[in-house]
Amino acid sequence: LATVEPYAPRGSGSRLLMSDINQIGQQLAACWQMAASGAKASNVVVDIRLEMNPDGSVRTVEVVDKERLVADPSFRLVAESAQAGLRHPRCSKLSLPLEKYDLWKSMVLSFNSGALQ
Repeated sequence: LATVEPYAPRGSGSRLLMSDINQIGQQLAACWQMAASGAKASNVVVDIRLEMNPDGSVRTVEVVDKERLVADPSFRLVAESAQAGLRHPRCSKLSLPLEKYDLWKSMVLSFNSGALQ
């Protein structure tokens, strides 16, 4: 898992701390496992948009680059494994600070297959 880019409301004045972002990455890293394939070594990066519920459960999971999802088999493999990780029972409900819900209710996560090497 490379980066987490939450969408904060403009002018909100607060933001997720690096510790919050690291916490998201740590929770998800345990659930994301690549299938044994060439995609693991090809350094494929897939952005996935999440919509979250206030209790930390994942409401929706959507691959951002839908055209590449259809056209590129390596990209599709990484995208499918990332989505499976986000739906894994251990990771489908994240431990996040409720007082910052407006900051993490919608976020884009970048999954980098090269980070798993």
